[in-house]
Amino acid sequence: MTTQTSDLTPTATIECDEHDGSFAVWASYPHAGTDRVTGQGWSVLDKGLAERMAAALEAGVVLVNQTIKTDVNGRTYVAASSQVLGRKMNADLKRLGY
Repeated sequence: MTTQTSDLTPTATIECDEHDGSFAVWASYPHAGTDRVTGQGWSVLDKGLAERMAAALEAGVVLVNQTIKTDVNGRTYVAASSQVLGRKMNADLKRLGY
């Protein structure tokens, strides 16, 4: 079963990896009512870029076409298309106003 939803704005979380100094930016959906709360994630080496990504995520401009889907085990999750690619993250964020 698939349900189309237009108001699923993610919450962003930034985690720092102490070993290599990278930053993981995670999109989560705590209010979506799904079984799996954590969605997409990106890894970057620059803290400023991670903060810009988090701000854009929470503004709702990075992930579009959010849909609640069910996997083969019956667990629900939020699927979405990203407007930001890891390789072009800086340029994509600038294009989106971040």
